[in-house]
Amino acid sequence: MIMLPSRPTNSSLSELHLTGIPGLQHLHHWISIPFCIMYLITLAGNSTLLCVIKADPSLHLPMFLFLSMLAVIDLVMSTSITPKMLGIFWFHSTAISLNACLTQMYFVHAFSVMESGVLVAMAFDRYVAICNPLRYLSILTSPIVAAIGLATLLRAVAFMSPLTFQVHHLHLCSPAIVDHSYCEHMAVLKLACEDAAFSNTYSLSVSTYVGSFDSLLIALSYALILRAVLSLSSLQARKKAFSTCGSHLCVMALFYVPGLLSMYMERYHQDLPPHVQVLLADIYLLIPPAFNPLIYGIRTQQICDGARRAISRRRPAAGGIGPGLQGTGAHLHKPEGAEECGRWRNPDVPLRGSRARSQLLPRLSQEDVQPMAKCETSNTKARFSCMASEPFDRPNSSFILVGVPSLEAFPTCLGTLFCSGYIITLVGNGVVLLVIGLDNSLRDPIHCFLAMLAIIDVVMVTSIVPKMLSIFWLKSTEIGYMACFVQMFLVHSTTSLESGVLLAMAVDRYVAICHPLRYQAILNRQTIAQIGLAIVVRALLFMVPLTGMVTNLPYCRSRVVPHLYCEHMAVVKLACADPRPSRLYSVAGSSLIVGMDMAFIAVSYGMILKTVLGKKSCWKAFSTCGCHICVLLLYYIPGIVSIYAQQFGSGISMHAQVLLADLYLTLPTMLNPIVYSIRTKQIRQAVLRMLFSRKVHA
Repeated sequence: MIMLPSRPTNSSLSELHLTGIPGLQHLHHWISIPFCIMYLITLAGNSTLLCVIKADPSLHLPMFLFLSMLAVIDLVMSTSITPKMLGIFWFHSTAISLNACLTQMYFVHAFSVMESGVLVAMAFDRYVAICNPLRYLSILTSPIVAAIGLATLLRAVAFMSPLTFQVHHLHLCSPAIVDHSYCEHMAVLKLACEDAAFSNTYSLSVSTYVGSFDSLLIALSYALILRAVLSLSSLQARKKAFSTCGSHLCVMALFYVPGLLSMYMERYHQDLPPHVQVLLADIYLLIPPAFNPLIYGIRTQQICDGARRAISRRRPAAGGIGPGLQGTGAHLHKPEGAEECGRWRNPDVPLRGSRARSQLLPRLSQEDVQPMAKCETSNTKARFSCMASEPFDRPNSSFILVGVPSLEAFPTCLGTLFCSGYIITLVGNGVVLLVIGLDNSLRDPIHCFLAMLAIIDVVMVTSIVPKMLSIFWLKSTEIGYMACFVQMFLVHSTTSLESGVLLAMAVDRYVAICHPLRYQAILNRQTIAQIGLAIVVRALLFMVPLTGMVTNLPYCRSRVVPHLYCEHMAVVKLACADPRPSRLYSVAGSSLIVGMDMAFIAVSYGMILKTVLGKKSCWKAFSTCGCHICVLLLYYIPGIVSIYAQQFGSGISMHAQVLLADLYLTLPTMLNPIVYSIRTKQIRQAVLRMLFSRKVHA
């Protein structure tokens, strides 16, 4: 329990403490995983929905404007509670100032009222679209849609401002512990020293009024829709008309059913366990925002079509060489501005696969090439065409990275996702390194290996993500010849290093469990340094020959690399010479490293299992391996899938292969510090000691 001094009223009560989920504090780390996943889905799904609607002019209709409002409300509602919940679950950061608590309460309840209002507006939209289709756009004009959105906002403000004002002026007594995972109105009211019946009644009245009134309007809209649909003579027409309401009905069920259950169970079922009440309230606020974009993305044909149109708008033609260059049927025409760089596409060569790319330009003599070495033009398409076809002049030439093939229409969304992951990686691994460096109690072998893992993760993502973001946001697709091979070397050598460190951590767990009395003697500092040096030497022995083979290949084809970074297989495809030796060496080396490391890890865990089975402390001993097993799965599963999908998955689309490779490099590096922070008690306690000057007693 948290020990708090006695405080009589809110005049001296400056902060409250949230308990999380009462009675389930020992499961907070596990409960946080689905909560965090739902929050990430909410952010990604609703952001993608907003990007698609904004990018496609055909989706600028009333229905999708209301859907955009719903997405914004879901983002704000989730963000107002989930980060604080995760802070409680992961770092025991239970304290929240009184003003922050009231602000959170206001946002949660106000945006719940707003979401209900938007669902009414969407029901009205469906009524007009089905019952008055010819007058749809004349009834729901842009000013009317804006007025409906404003009315929804003002109603929420008018209902919630008095409620927050009442709570703010109540006298709150100690202990200032709120038995909830966020500042829910009824949970805060329980701290009141005086009679809070008025606030309780007002809250219940507003909730009942909003829920009943909005449900009544929605029911009326659907009754009129049902009458109009049943009057249609064709059964097929009835199904088609009513199927347009399917997404809205699903979203309403997701919002109102858990909401009503949560509200009335909290007030009238006092015998219900507190953790059930809190979980119901959390589910009510977390599940609808996560599932709403999925429902609309799957069930709404216009959203699917809009996403495809946004992709195809920037997708290159069958033989195109990058974003912005599209074929025009059987022939290619001279692009505007091509005369500035002195080159143009051959109009007699049709676009047909990779052979067409190698024949896009007429054969030029050396004299013709020299004055054209620099493609200086303000026209993007012409400049890109020039650069893509310019012959290599090692080491003064460069490659062009196209990003994610077929997904060039979503640079902002993709850039935002990768940037968020990069920031989490830097912050998470930086905190782990800082804590291990500052806390003398974390100088044991496992934390030394964890520090190595954090450094490798930071180097790995820093070698690719900044360039990715410049491609997405600044259209800076060029990368120097030597810079490309340096990036390739860093990416592949750090993956080998990470596999070696994971093997070392498995050995550490074996020694700690099977030989606990000799743990420090076996894994002393000299041994740890030797293990680290051996891992580095192995990575160099693997990557130096591979990089040498790749740099010595002649490159005379297109300079365009269909990837987000200089991935080995994507680069060697541009070589004029036979790249099979390089490919075989890469596959053999990767398979040897992964196979050998996984075999040794399996042997380590086999011996651990043999040691702990049958003992009373079996679960406790094996639970110390939980973090390492999670990190192993995060690293090896996507890695193996990515490597063999790229080598042998000829039927897998190019953008799927690229995204798999990118996730393999960014996802483990982002989640590793989170996994160790959640599951490792020593790191959590060290973080708390570093963050708080006062001691928190659990």
